[in-house]
Amino acid sequence: MENLAFEVKNEEGFHIKPLTNLSKKLKGIDADVVINANGKESNIKSVLGVLALGIKKGDKVEFKISGKEEQKAKDIIVEMEKEGFEN
Repeated sequence: MENLAFEVKNEEGFHIKPLTNLSKKLKGIDADVVINANGKESNIKSVLGVLALGIKKGDKVEFKISGKEEQKAKDIIVEMEKEGFEN
């Protein structure tokens, strides 16, 4: 299992466009990704579930990644975080 944690820097928090993009990038990868924020969690494949977490700028989020391709999933998330989850 891999864990990632960081503070959300995007002014809009986690919104539909980057979440949909992240979900698409992770589709087909043999890994389960759960995001935890504000004491709640959701599978990243559920865009609506993640939106329901209400993640805003400054919130701390944690990704729990498991599966055969967890490193590949982690790399995708790290790259998107570097871009500020802008796209």
